[in-house]
Amino acid sequence: MPPPGYQPAWVILDGDDPSKILARAPKSLWTPTDQPWMEGKAPWTCNVPQVAFLEAAHPAGGDSFRVYFGGADTVVGAALVEFEKVAGVACEN
Repeated sequence: MPPPGYQPAWVILDGDDPSKILARAPKSLWTPTDQPWMEGKAPWTCNVPQVAFLEAAHPAGGDSFRVYFGGADTVVGAALVEFEKVAGVACEN
């Protein structure tokens, strides 16, 4: 099995200057190896194993976002991603 390909993450851009990154994920939200159906192993055979990607995201209230994703060119899904600023912990820039 090849190593994981696309792995979704997040980034927060400056609303006044989107070329400035305010914060970014320290690691991916998930990786295809987290779930057997994203790995592309039987019975979930697929066109491109080891790939997870985001198709769309929209605000879901507060610091939450609903994301729509695909996995291994065979499944689609939705997830709720919630962010929380933790005092004393710096975001990666």
